[in-house]
Amino acid sequence: MVDIIRTFYIKQNDLLPELRGQFLDATEQPIDLTGATLEFHMKRPADLVLGSAVIDGDPTLGRFRYAWSPGDTQVAGRFPFEIQATFSGGRPLTGPNKFHGTIVIYPEIA
Repeated sequence: MVDIIRTFYIKQNDLLPELRGQFLDATEQPIDLTGATLEFHMKRPADLVLGSAVIDGDPTLGRFRYAWSPGDTQVAGRFPFEIQATFSGGRPLTGPNKFHGTIVIYPEIA
């Protein structure tokens, strides 16, 4: 099992807060991300948002963050997301792997 974060909330067109999470194994211990590259994937009805996530601090703690880019949060709704870590030799690990995480983008009032 790889568990990272289940639901993240943000307001339409906001770029803060950043999405932060942690890769944990089946015993809820951090997964060492040393040497891994990270990608953010979010599926909207008409497209797929792709971006580079980064390791947040000590890679042995499995923490990551994703800084929103303009346009990422322009469409309000509930969207599935995942973070893919690619290790040496091209070996991918995608989290969460028991379900998709959910990004909830609340619409702006004005």
